[in-house]
Amino acid sequence: MDFSIEMSVPLDDDGFLRRACPACGREFKWLHTETDDDADSASDAPDYFCPYCGVNAASDQWWTGAQLAAIEAVVMDEVIEPEVDGLRRQANSISKESGGLLSLDIEVDRESVPALQEPNDMTKIDFACHPGEPVKIVESWVGSVHCLTCGVVQGR
Repeated sequence: MDFSIEMSVPLDDDGFLRRACPACGREFKWLHTETDDDADSASDAPDYFCPYCGVNAASDQWWTGAQLAAIEAVVMDEVIEPEVDGLRRQANSISKESGGLLSLDIEVDRESVPALQEPNDMTKIDFACHPGEPVKIVESWVGSVHCLTCGVVQGR
């Protein structure tokens, strides 16, 4: 059974999306474009380079911890909770049919997840090799920066 759930992830005021490197874990931002929305599978999506450590990974591997938590919360709300509600109804029916001899209490323990917000932080870096693919990095970063698209190192 295939289904899809839509969810939005906030951008900063300049249209940048927060990402986290799957290797070094550092957060940065890349400029969100319509083509990011158009890639309908991981095989259609391009690979990107971490601006900090230069690791190359598919575009579906750059979620931040907060984004993953929000995704899990949406799945809980849209998929798991309705299933649990159905199980609760069945348990109530069994309890009634057994005259109260059998009783089931079904609970799901979950933490609340705060809504995603995107602050207007980080410093924008433009690349001569790919001027349409700027990134934003933390202000405290003093090392060189890799181009998001080709991985070429650019000094700061």
